[in-house]
Amino acid sequence: MKLRIALIALIYLSISTGNAQDNEVLLTIDNQQVTSKEFMTVYQKNNVDIQTAEKKSIEEYLELYINFKLKVIEAESLGLDTVQSFRKELDGYVNQLTEPYLVDRDYEEALIREAYDRLQEEVNVSHIMIRVRNGATPEDTLKAWNTINNLYDSAIVAPSFEELALETSEDPSVKDNNGNLGYFTAFRMVYPFENAAYQTNPGNISRPFRTTFGYHIVKVYDVRPARGELRTAHIMLISNDQSTEAEKKEAERKIQEIYSELKQGANFTEMARVYSEDRGSSRKGGELPWFSTGRMVPEFEEAAFSIEKDGDISEPVKTQFGWHIIKRLEYRKMGSYEEEYKSLKSKVEKDKRSRGSRESLIRKLKIEYKVKTYPKAKEPFVALVDTSFFKGSWDESRAEGLNSRIMTLTDKTYSGEKKTYTQKDFAQYIKSKSRKSPIRDSRQTVNELFDQFVGEMIIEHEKSVLKLKYDDFRLLANEYHDGILLFEIMEQKVWKKALKDTAGLEKYYNTHKNEHMWGQRVDATLYYCENDSLSNIVMDNLEKGRADTAILSRTNKTSALAVSLKKGRFEKDEIEELSKIGWQENSIQKINSNNRSVVIRIREILDPQPKELDEVRGIMASGYQDELDKMWIEELRAKYPVEVNQEALDRLIVEN
Repeated sequence: MKLRIALIALIYLSISTGNAQDNEVLLTIDNQQVTSKEFMTVYQKNNVDIQTAEKKSIEEYLELYINFKLKVIEAESLGLDTVQSFRKELDGYVNQLTEPYLVDRDYEEALIREAYDRLQEEVNVSHIMIRVRNGATPEDTLKAWNTINNLYDSAIVAPSFEELALETSEDPSVKDNNGNLGYFTAFRMVYPFENAAYQTNPGNISRPFRTTFGYHIVKVYDVRPARGELRTAHIMLISNDQSTEAEKKEAERKIQEIYSELKQGANFTEMARVYSEDRGSSRKGGELPWFSTGRMVPEFEEAAFSIEKDGDISEPVKTQFGWHIIKRLEYRKMGSYEEEYKSLKSKVEKDKRSRGSRESLIRKLKIEYKVKTYPKAKEPFVALVDTSFFKGSWDESRAEGLNSRIMTLTDKTYSGEKKTYTQKDFAQYIKSKSRKSPIRDSRQTVNELFDQFVGEMIIEHEKSVLKLKYDDFRLLANEYHDGILLFEIMEQKVWKKALKDTAGLEKYYNTHKNEHMWGQRVDATLYYCENDSLSNIVMDNLEKGRADTAILSRTNKTSALAVSLKKGRFEKDEIEELSKIGWQENSIQKINSNNRSVVIRIREILDPQPKELDEVRGIMASGYQDELDKMWIEELRAKYPVEVNQEALDRLIVEN
């Protein structure tokens, strides 16, 4: 699979060109036309990052491209593009290609810029939360909404936001932090919470807002410049709520002793390996991953960011987990927008905030495709969506007889069709979403399902017209199509054939074996000895005719490395020591090389000769594949007519 992806991506990924003759037909093969743009897309991609001497001219590359297209056309004529495995693989690639086209790009760019700007600052906030479970009834939701609004009114006049949070917040952590979450930056909280924190001025309290956890209000205390990121190591001794008083005292005494040894020059990495009780990091010398504000407990974080230089250590620091000594390893600030763009784009796409980009696109497409919905047609489903939906057993047969239109979509520009979606379509969609889940209000559930249905139908239509709407997508999708077909037919006609045709491979070998010759070689054994005494023992044993196993049993009694050997047939430049001696059959010689004493026994000198097939099987198989490929291309060129528009080709040569 990786080979397929590499092959297709390397050869056929698309880039845009801007010539006036882009849509001019350059090439016709068996009545299939290729435009100048399609050809130049592949040509330019394949000539990027290639040494000048290796770059193909347009004429040279056109010949290669014709060969490629001939193979694809042959694959299609054999029906390889109709095989289920091909369709499944292609659909998988194309679905990946669609994702960048199914978002509002302007909206996404705004999210990336917003994230970058927010990452320049850190905010310190407290919050009060009133829980609202997912799927709560309208009555429960309204009750929570009224409660948070009353708390907002109280917070405006309360002398202490923290005391009010401790008394009223339903966040379980409030008992430990009085509602204060410390400093944090973008991507640390759910997006609605992040928005409230960054959109509220210091000293003010936000209006109530909703997250997946419930309703909140936040008070912003401070905004400061972001402190960047740190990579640290630490030595930790456990001292927590489960520790006895004696254990706590012992941990404090021990951490002070460790700190004293470190100040006297002890190696931090070794001390961490030996003494740290953080099992996750101790075996790595205490090293921790990169972190920024909000990632560590406050005491650890403050101590770490207070260390001024790489390599310096902190005094012992107490946290809820125990005692720590922290070593600063590396510090970095955020780069420019351009430097951070790729990473931020990935984070935005993986974050739930990216849903807004899809929703923004759907809103635009509703206008573009003149989408109309018929709310009255969904009313019967309020009664039909009962508890069976939340048990995962709802079936569209419950909506039998309902077939009125529920949505229409009109696309005059691309597909030229008007699509009508009925109650039956909606019923099938409801069935697809039925699964075990908490029981919710029926009307609320139907309304949410209908909104999702409308959005998904719009996106499905958009997917179906991407090739018509975006030329670059069409080219890229077609190139994946052709690339997979090329892989399949090459495997059948060339690669596997060359491996299975042993008689053909042997014939090719016999024709070309003199192109792959061994130089002069020796049949020899080299004995690498730790000292002269051992080499003398080796020479003495060789002269007595003892076998290598007997020699090693004598020399390697105390160390398996005392004498080691290399045995085989070698060319002079293959082993350094062989180039330092004169070659003589049935000889035993000794030299010093790289602080070792080396004994060399030469049994035979071999004249230059062709390499055996097994020694060059890979090279020969590759050459045989090339030969099969050339013969096959000749057959294809005879089978399918090829016409080149010379005027169009001349224009491309002049313009490029």
